[in-house]
Amino acid sequence: MLAITLPAFAQPVAIDRGAGQGLLFQYRGNCYVIMPHHVTEPGVSDVSLDAGTTRKGEGTIIQDFTPFDLSLATVGRRFAANCQLSLDDLPTSIEPVLERREPLRMVRVSNGEIEEAGVELERLDFSTLTARLSPDATRLLEGDSGAMIFSGASPVAMAVQADGDTRLVALRIDAIAGYIGRFLEGRPEAAPAAPLGPAAAGSEGGGLAYDLLSCSLEPARPDRSCLAMIRGDAPAVFPPGGERLVIDLDIATPDGAPRRVRSVEVRSAADRTSETRPRKIVVTISPSGEERALYRPFANRDMPADEAFEAVRPAGVAGRTLRLVVMDRWNSDLPLRIDGITLR
Repeated sequence: MLAITLPAFAQPVAIDRGAGQGLLFQYRGNCYVIMPHHVTEPGVSDVSLDAGTTRKGEGTIIQDFTPFDLSLATVGRRFAANCQLSLDDLPTSIEPVLERREPLRMVRVSNGEIEEAGVELERLDFSTLTARLSPDATRLLEGDSGAMIFSGASPVAMAVQADGDTRLVALRIDAIAGYIGRFLEGRPEAAPAAPLGPAAAGSEGGGLAYDLLSCSLEPARPDRSCLAMIRGDAPAVFPPGGERLVIDLDIATPDGAPRRVRSVEVRSAADRTSETRPRKIVVTISPSGEERALYRPFANRDMPADEAFEAVRPAGVAGRTLRLVVMDRWNSDLPLRIDGITLR
């Protein structure tokens, strides 16, 4: 690894004399550090911190996010000068950051110096990513758990597991920010997000407001369209057949910023004799909705035959466009009926 100088606001630290790594950030004037849970001693709440050549000190663990391999600790005033990164500075979605295609690098504190190694992205999942060290980098070390992966000046993930000498699994920073933010704001982990903008189409039941971008199938009747369903005027009903239904929704805030979705509910009051319900439903979310943009998976499962479809991601997925695909229906010989879609 090479010794480097990071932007002043992004300060990694070594945990417990190199047993692991972490990242300092501040929220409402207090300094905190995030780190993998497994690098701390079982039953021990205090950890030692080393911010390279700047200063050393102590932290106290205040929350473990099991089964997520993540712990949060408070840090004393000694690190105030190093706590320049704000919780609000963490990306709400890493896809737009990755789309800039800046070189990725893993950063750690070792022997009083901040070092980096190039990494290459292999796979992006719900709450993790998999990466491999660049060919010119040395192998992973035992104390690399918690090392931050940066794209330019933006942290995008925290290493938590090694897969051999050169491959690693890391927690996405947007997922981490979701857990940390809800805890620090005093909300339970699974609490739904409140609407971020004025009431609009698709905001029934206190859910997030959204608008219809497109609907791939023509309705059985003009007054039974996707738009009528989203407005709450009538259910959406589509002719019999096996064709997929693709519904794209604009979920951005009024000023165009990404919005975080934590649950998707699809309802159908089909009686199973004259109408049928969706069966397999796939939900993905895009940071932009552009044709070649990355779509992050949210859910892929069957809708029960007699209950609403509900998919929940406690950490949430942020984006500007949500795509809901009805892959098939319980009875392809009957019209397909959808009564509502609620996002939270």
